Amino acid sequence: MTATPFWCDDSLDAHAWDFCWLHGELLPGVVVSLDCPNKRGLDEQRSPGKDGVVLKDTGYLLSTVVVKFRIWTAEQDAAWQTLRQKIDPKLAGTRSPGPILHPKTTRAGVNTVYVESVEEGDPSPVSGMIITISAREWTAKTKLAKVSTTVKRQAAPTPHGSERPPIEVNTFG
Repeated sequence: MTATPFWCDDSLDAHAWDFCWLHGELLPGVVVSLDCPNKRGLDEQRSPGKDGVVLKDTGYLLSTVVVKFRIWTAEQDAAWQTLRQKIDPKLAGTRSPGPILHPKTTRAGVNTVYVESVEEGDPSPVSGMIITISAREWTAKTKLAKVSTTVKRQAAPTPHGSERPPIEVNTFG
């Protein structure tokens, strides 16, 4: 795990907690909150007539990253409108995963995400606007082992009534 700065000291590194980079772009404004839980999949197996369950570990579940950030100036709003065109799923944004960089995602081991949703809150002249981006952690596809399946076909009967044996065909060549 990469070292991340402490969030409450006088160093410039502490301000990294206020910013987030998504798809190589700095989100305008300041990060209000970022959730990036690491979870493990558990399957509960019950036995009929018995109390309790047996938990079966089904592996690591991909994180859902939720970033909330606040903008309050016209410059930040203009920067957000430009960035939104690139990442918002409905506005023909990118249909591929991209990098995310924030101390919390670094600590969680999440470095690539696929944007699921973008939501703008109600703007206020006093508090600006809160924007929420929800994204799913993305990892490279697991390469599945190639399995050959054999399909048996029945041949048509011969003209003299005797049948040919089934022909096996390998569907993966």
